Amino acid sequence: MGKHLTRQFFILFFMVFFILRLQYHYFALLVILICVARFKMYIESGFKWNFNRSGIHMSYAINAWLNGYKKIFCYSGRERRRDFGFFLLIQLIVFFVIAFIASRLFGGSGVVAEIVAYGFVLVSILTMLPYNVRRLHDAGQSGWWCLGWLVFAAAFIGAALVMKPTVGDNAYGPDPRAGL
Repeated sequence: MGKHLTRQFFILFFMVFFILRLQYHYFALLVILICVARFKMYIESGFKWNFNRSGIHMSYAINAWLNGYKKIFCYSGRERRRDFGFFLLIQLIVFFVIAFIASRLFGGSGVVAEIVAYGFVLVSILTMLPYNVRRLHDAGQSGWWCLGWLVFAAAFIGAALVMKPTVGDNAYGPDPRAGL
């Protein structure tokens, strides 16, 4: 199978997972397997293997991810699109790995796994906010545009809080207040 066909296969495979709404730990396992296969190829090449045609080494992607944590309180300057993309990609992979390990480690105890996942999401938001500000600076925009998502999220949360419920059963299930 050629490189392009392999990429298309994996993209299709990920889409099928999302469409079928399988549990996230299967997706995380798939991501881990792909990363292990990539890393094995990287080791076999004597740490000189490029994972795409632009000549970017794996260490570049990892450094871009670590850069997000090194500059966690830096809201000035600019950031490249490539660095931001690698940061998001590795952050997503790390999230799935942590979620997978937490769900397996605590034996299906959803509470502890959720606390671990929410903790990582909080850390991700704290690192992503300055990264977003620097990306906006690179595009010539003010970093204050990042607050837009807070207003948007607050509007949805506010709407969900004040929306009147449907009395009785509806298409999504029975009335949760029926037993009260």
